[in-house]
Amino acid sequence: MHITIPQAMQTDRLELVPVPEDGLVITDTAFAHDDPRCLIGYVEESGGLLEVVWVQAPIATEFYSTTADVMAAAAARCIDVTRAA
Repeated sequence: MHITIPQAMQTDRLELVPVPEDGLVITDTAFAHDDPRCLIGYVEESGGLLEVVWVQAPIATEFYSTTADVMAAAAARCIDVTRAA
């Protein structure tokens, strides 16, 4: 299954980047791509849901119905860059 990313789901800070095998990575553009804090999670379709493996603390696997739900959860996990330095 190909995951569709509605244009409205793109934000100034979060980016969904396609990777092989129809997966996506969620990146936080507040950090450089070579900074480990940039990678927030990995998304793939699983049984009609979107499975997200969160790679930043708290590390977890969660399931969502829509990309809007994924993006909202990712936004809630973003590090406050004013306090991350």
